[in-house]
Amino acid sequence: MAVHALKDGAFDFLLKSPEEKELIDVIERALRLSSDLKFKDDQMAYDQKRFDSLTEREKDVVVLVGKGMMNKNIADVLQISEKTVQQHRGSACRKLNLINAVEIADFLRKLKGNQR
Repeated sequence: MAVHALKDGAFDFLLKSPEEKELIDVIERALRLSSDLKFKDDQMAYDQKRFDSLTEREKDVVVLVGKGMMNKNIADVLQISEKTVQQHRGSACRKLNLINAVEIADFLRKLKGNQR
């Protein structure tokens, strides 16, 4: 019965007439987990909203930066000038509140992981 309850999404399984402390502990753990999940959901939505605020070209540039490409290579791939890449990259970084390529790569990895 306990196994089925947990497989069906129960947080925990208590035997009848649990001790008050045990019941309080389980409730506190459930509340902490719920709070953590809500925070994570809110953060995912916020990150997605920030990414969605980018123009299509800014998204293209950010994705290529996240893959480790240099501005010159991105310019060649997108067939635009390196100066234009720098402008799109700067604008995207301001919108995303990111500073460098490492932060961009981390942000994209987190965003991709959240979409699964």
